[in-house]
Amino acid sequence: DPKSAEPHYYLGRIAESGQEIRAAFGSYRKAVDLDPELIDARIHLGRIYVLAGEIDNATEQADEVLNRQPDNVDAMTLRATVFMRQEKEDEQIQLLKQVLEASPGHVDAASLLSATYAKQGDTDKALQVLESAVAANTESVALKLQLVQRYFDQKENEKAVDVLTGIIDSHPEELRYRVVLATFYARTDQNEKAEVVLQNAIAAQPEKVEPYLLLTDFYNNQYGEEKAISELESSIKSNPDMTELQFALARLYRKSGQAEKAESIYQEIIGRALNLTG
Repeated sequence: DPKSAEPHYYLGRIAESGQEIRAAFGSYRKAVDLDPELIDARIHLGRIYVLAGEIDNATEQADEVLNRQPDNVDAMTLRATVFMRQEKEDEQIQLLKQVLEASPGHVDAASLLSATYAKQGDTDKALQVLESAVAANTESVALKLQLVQRYFDQKENEKAVDVLTGIIDSHPEELRYRVVLATFYARTDQNEKAEVVLQNAIAAQPEKVEPYLLLTDFYNNQYGEEKAISELESSIKSNPDMTELQFALARLYRKSGQAEKAESIYQEIIGRALNLTG
């Protein structure tokens, strides 16, 4: 019954998002068995076959889709991935160009074509592909992050920072993008800018403990334990209920040879816990 195929497909998507590839494979395979016309299931199944190195099976899934929908850009990209595994770069590039002509912001096709050009040593084309794809698909953070990396690789740091800052402005709640920017600043001896990025992360989400811990790690790595301890003590005064910060301070005390202070913090935490349970 084709109607019973879709639940298996969605179960596969859930499993795949959780990195449970074996379970995802089983669900996609079942969905295709129940409904050979379920295109999306075939494409996802083909991608797993590629990952597993089962090129013939991946080719079969791509061709089954293309026989039904010759212009399906996801199937064309899957077929291009097969060409990559077969080291047929000319065929791969030609097919990916067709995909991007039809769908200029296709994430997988742009990523694969850019990586192929970079592998060939044509970094200008690799960059151009990503710039064009980002212009066509302005909502794709994945493409923008690849573009950032490509800019960094080619020492176009100002452009990389501009794109990364735009991502942060659009997703202020996502700490990982701020970490990328702060890491770049720290590695290029721009510690003050790195510090500002992490302080802004705290200002954006003052109720979250992670930004405080990241700033503490930054101080520890860049300036040493004394600076990290001082700043963490200040953060705890402003946020006395963040127990994770107190544990972090105790660890720093122990690492710096101040065992008594660490023990005092542990006792304080235990005392509060006993009072709460009492």
